[in-house]
Amino acid sequence: MTGQIGSPRYMAPEVVKSGYYNQLCDVYSFGILLFEMLTATLPYENMSVTEHVLGVAIKGKRPSTSAVKPKIIATLLSNCWQEKFRSRPSFRSISTTIGLEYNKIKGGSEFYEQGLSRSQHLLFRSTHSNINFRT
Repeated sequence: MTGQIGSPRYMAPEVVKSGYYNQLCDVYSFGILLFEMLTATLPYENMSVTEHVLGVAIKGKRPSTSAVKPKIIATLLSNCWQEKFRSRPSFRSISTTIGLEYNKIKGGSEFYEQGLSRSQHLLFRSTHSNINFRT
């Protein structure tokens, strides 16, 4: 892999520093992008590239999640931005967390609590709504 290729605003610290990294650098980038979508703010917009490298890659600065609701999503963002990439969640874990929160909002969390798989849940929902998820 090649470090320092892409938009610095979305780069994981290990990529900015041209250190060793793996696919979990994409988790960091996803977290920054999700933060931007949830808050409608551009992360680090008042920082120059040099300030970004110093603040984010060296000093561990991250966007504030205080305005992000629900709290579980704010926690998810913070986890995506862990300094040590091995401490970041997998995309499977991220998908599960977001799916559970979505279903709580939509009133479907009881299916996950009952141990139904995502496909079983979607099949049930498709047969009990006017939306057909089957191809």
